[in-house]
Amino acid sequence: MAIIKSAKKANKRSKKLAKRNLVIKDAMKSAIRKLRQLVTTGKKVKSDDLSKVYSVIDKAVKVNIIHKKNGQRKKSRLTKMVNAA
Repeated sequence: MAIIKSAKKANKRSKKLAKRNLVIKDAMKSAIRKLRQLVTTGKKVKSDDLSKVYSVIDKAVKVNIIHKKNGQRKKSRLTKMVNAA
C-alpha cells in the first residue's frame, strides 16, 4: 500500500489507465475476431468491415496499447486474409 501522497495518486492513475487499456484492447480483439469469423464462414467481407477493424487497431496504436509496427502487421495480415478469401 502506498504511503506517500504522490504514490497514492500514481496508483490510482495506474488503475484507471489499466481499465481504459483493457477496454480498448478487448474492442480490438473482438473486432478482429468478428472479421476472421466472416472470412472463415465464407461470407462476403465488405470494405466497410475491414475499415472498422483498421480504425480500432489505429486507435489502439494511438494510445500505445500496442506498438506501431504490431498494428501495421495486424492490418497487413488481415488484408491478406480478406483478399485470399
